[in-house]
Amino acid sequence: MIAISAPKSSKPLKLFKKPGRDSLLHSFVLADQALVSGSNFLLGVLLTRKLPLDQVGQYWLLMAVVFFGGTIQLALIVSPMMSVGPLQDRWSAKEYLIGVTAQEYAFVFAYSIIALGVLCGLRLIGVHIPSGVIIPLLCANAAYLLQDFYRRALFFQKKAMLGLFSDTISYLGQIAILWFLLTRSQLSLSSILWISAATSTVALLLVVFKLPIARCSIETLRAIAIRNWASGRYLLGAAVLQWGSGSLFGLVAPAFLGAAVAGIMRACQSLVNATNIWVQGLENSLPSQASERYRAGGPAALKAYLMRAETLLVGGTLGLASAVIVAPKFWLQLLYGHRLDGYGFLLQAYAILAVFSVAGLPIRAGLRAIERTKPVFVGYVVSTIFSAIAAPLVPGLFGLKGVSVALIFTQVLTLPILFVSLRRGLNNTKAWDAKVTR
Repeated sequence: MIAISAPKSSKPLKLFKKPGRDSLLHSFVLADQALVSGSNFLLGVLLTRKLPLDQVGQYWLLMAVVFFGGTIQLALIVSPMMSVGPLQDRWSAKEYLIGVTAQEYAFVFAYSIIALGVLCGLRLIGVHIPSGVIIPLLCANAAYLLQDFYRRALFFQKKAMLGLFSDTISYLGQIAILWFLLTRSQLSLSSILWISAATSTVALLLVVFKLPIARCSIETLRAIAIRNWASGRYLLGAAVLQWGSGSLFGLVAPAFLGAAVAGIMRACQSLVNATNIWVQGLENSLPSQASERYRAGGPAALKAYLMRAETLLVGGTLGLASAVIVAPKFWLQLLYGHRLDGYGFLLQAYAILAVFSVAGLPIRAGLRAIERTKPVFVGYVVSTIFSAIAAPLVPGLFGLKGVSVALIFTQVLTLPILFVSLRRGLNNTKAWDAKVTR
């Protein structure tokens, strides 16, 4: 598959030809994320209404395998692509994207093997994982990871319409099929996972040949991997820690409070996941735009861009969160009937958590633009230590209310570290001078 060395190209990866295209790209990216977040929200509502709460909890616990893989992929492959791609001028666009795509396939293969080993190991030590869900879960995982990478790569190339088309097939297709079947009979967990795998696979096949095709030498692939690793190594550690600090309570609490708690927590989280429209959506464009501002105008231009982004994102999220915090019972009954009565406090906690999560997005984009990703890692080390201590203690001592408060602290602890590190980095003009003369 990789045979002939491509000629060395000094042509930079020019993806930003017209400044006016930035706002158009953001619009398509946000529309796509609205589709993804809206579909995930509808999926949560559909499952919570149609399935027993303990089965809903089991489904989300199984999907933690998929979400963890997506977290690693975002940090190790997608984030470096978005940040390093606009800055590098060593390879042509085709060479660079072929190198990143090769990394993606290697990652999916390796992660699938590791996930299989972990699932089998958990069964051997007595954890209840039905054997009938392992194969469909691994298929759903691989299809999800590949489809997610290709849609983000399409956004990177400014082919936003294709990315939106792929996600429409994947996410709306899944919702449509599940709604049709669940309104007629109850589905097993394995059937739901097979449906997810099928819709993601169809969406992937429709765009898999839209990335550039080129031959690339092993040396070039290795050099691209090393370049991306230099940018993503701390992001990888930070992402694993972030996932652990944010998800640890959701994984441990059911052991103390019952499997249904996992479904209840996910249902409340899904209700405020409208913020993912700009949090996850801008993960596809904000880092690249921040890198472009830094390359074109230095620390001053980057600082101005990040301040505008922070104001808009936090302001919009705060407005949404306030509506939820004021009337949590109303929103829970509107979407789930009376199944989640008494859990308004948990919904309020997730609304507050959303505000802090959004506040960190521009700060992390700025750190990635100046390639100072170590503070992101350090911040999540702090929050993970807190989670590792609190997760086994809080559910048993304080119940779900204690868990809701602890979840907020996992985000609050990281923000001061990130903010101080970014301010110091922007004040360091020597780093900018070095990039200009490089």
